[in-house]
Amino acid sequence: MVKLKYVKMARGRNGRGSYWYFRRTGRHWRLPGEPGAIEFACEYQRLLDVTRPSERVIAAKPVSSSATGYIYFLKAGPRWKIGFSTKPLSRASALQTGSPHKIETLLAVRGLQRHERMLHAKLAFYRRTGEWFDDAPQVRKTAHVVLGRGTSWLDETERERNADVGNA
Repeated sequence: MVKLKYVKMARGRNGRGSYWYFRRTGRHWRLPGEPGAIEFACEYQRLLDVTRPSERVIAAKPVSSSATGYIYFLKAGPRWKIGFSTKPLSRASALQTGSPHKIETLLAVRGLQRHERMLHAKLAFYRRTGEWFDDAPQVRKTAHVVLGRGTSWLDETERERNADVGNA
């Protein structure tokens, strides 16, 4: 039998089971019939839709793509992290708490959130999870370019790409 999220079966005094949809708020609704029945599935889907948390409650404060801060490169064991923060050193120490590897701050340069996204897109082939990348020559080369030229080369590359699209 498939376990459905938020659904529990309760037996009444007569020994029969009935299915209930429960949410953390304490609210509960009786579901009609048995799992697998059309009316059960329709009501279950309706309740999932109605009780879904609103996006404004669960969404983090949006960061503008033009927000200024630092693009940082951290190294932990065989992985690199490329991220964006207004306080990269405190970000590195926060990550160290949960990491089995020593985290080294290799580089932090002034930049925009969109620069971080551009770097992630450029190095997507080397991505492992989230903002973590393999320790590959291309990742190291990109870090050296950012160290030497800052993030301005990302804007130049983007302008060149847009010009090429316009000429095609």
